[in-house]
Amino acid sequence: MPHQEVPVLLKSVKDFILHFLIYAVLSILILLAKTNFKKSKVDFITLVKTIVFCFVFGLSLEIIQEFVVSGRHFQISDVVFNSLGTLVIWPINSFLFKPVG
Repeated sequence: MPHQEVPVLLKSVKDFILHFLIYAVLSILILLAKTNFKKSKVDFITLVKTIVFCFVFGLSLEIIQEFVVSGRHFQISDVVFNSLGTLVIWPINSFLFKPVG
């Protein structure tokens, strides 16, 4: 794969912040998709499935990049901040989304 330079805007942001934000947005979009974008609370099982999916997805990407992407390596800190970003959906689901019904 050709090595591409990171955009200047992204260079100024710490890597862990990007991981956190990207996985927070991914998790929120999954929850919104589950509710057909109605901002309704989801049940506990759906919430846990979303968190587990995002964790496994992030872990898989970290493992795969070790073998596929030149210059990128597995970092446990990336997995931690991916997971923390994903956990943002817990309070969002609890406090910001409306109860169903």
